[in-house]
Amino acid sequence: MKTILYLLFVMAPVGSLLAQGVISFGNSVGTTSTGIRSPVYGPDPNDPFNPKYGNTATGLPSGSQSYGGTMLAGTGFTAALFTLVGDNVVEIGRSAFGTGTQAGYWQAGNIQDPFHPAGSTITAFVRVWDNKNGTITSWDQAVSVSGTPLGQSVPFTVTDLGGMDEYGNVTTPPNTTEFRSFNIYQRGGAFIVTQPPDLTVAPGGATQFHVGVASEAGAPSFRWQRNGVDIPGATGAALTLNNVQFSDAGGYAAIATFSSLTLTSRVARLNVQPSISGITQMYLPEWGANAIRLSYDSTPMKPVRIEVRSSLQGSWINMGQYANPDVRSYFFDIAPTDAMRFYRLSVDP
Repeated sequence: MKTILYLLFVMAPVGSLLAQGVISFGNSVGTTSTGIRSPVYGPDPNDPFNPKYGNTATGLPSGSQSYGGTMLAGTGFTAALFTLVGDNVVEIGRSAFGTGTQAGYWQAGNIQDPFHPAGSTITAFVRVWDNKNGTITSWDQAVSVSGTPLGQSVPFTVTDLGGMDEYGNVTTPPNTTEFRSFNIYQRGGAFIVTQPPDLTVAPGGATQFHVGVASEAGAPSFRWQRNGVDIPGATGAALTLNNVQFSDAGGYAAIATFSSLTLTSRVARLNVQPSISGITQMYLPEWGANAIRLSYDSTPMKPVRIEVRSSLQGSWINMGQYANPDVRSYFFDIAPTDAMRFYRLSVDP
């Protein structure tokens, strides 16, 4: 589909807009008279330091380019339109982004180009930056502040600016097929791109946490913590745990340190799967009932779900969730009437 940049003729008194081209841009999702499609995406979490562009002639919404980031939305990002005046790139107007289904698209508006008359052919750029809650107010400031995500479109041509020239000639909206979508990208910083996941492991087993860091600030040093306490010798991007015991359960986090900043990962939970250590039939005189005593090992004070069924095809019945202060715990199944009982233990979510 051909992408159209619509240029709007605006009537004005002689001497005000005379000989100034007018550009209309907006957040339309179709090639209608309200504007152009102009999706802009956030940094790609898997490739955050590189700009990406729609790589076909029309390039909208994304050409054959794959974007990992989400479409930008709202007033937290500034989108500005620039034109080339001689050797200088000059801003002529700006906008925020739509929200909801219009995320990534410019809000509608008309922009006058005071440097080019109606009927002119111009070179234009779209530049976008994270305005840090309004504290970064210009492209030059965004460029000068290290770590500010920003990006710009490939230069595109707009032919025959709309409006009335000095001779009274009216220029109709032209077609422009060169605008391409793009993403903003991270600059001069570092951040975590792969967070350690929650893990569940059987007692005596092995497992590994891993954290991934993207950096333009040099190589980081790592250390791992369990429940907020440094783990001796744990100084790599990966943390391998062998012969896991119930005492190893807890919250694990990686800390990546650079010369200028420190990053801390999410706290990932290591759960150790409860295990049955014994099943005994017995009579409880104080209750006057037969019972099955289930002995099991688990992480102290970590809730354990106990389920039972009377056949391999039957449905599991939840008998309750239990948290005990010791590794070895007991569960009493009172007066079972089935000749066969199956038990299943799991870490309670």
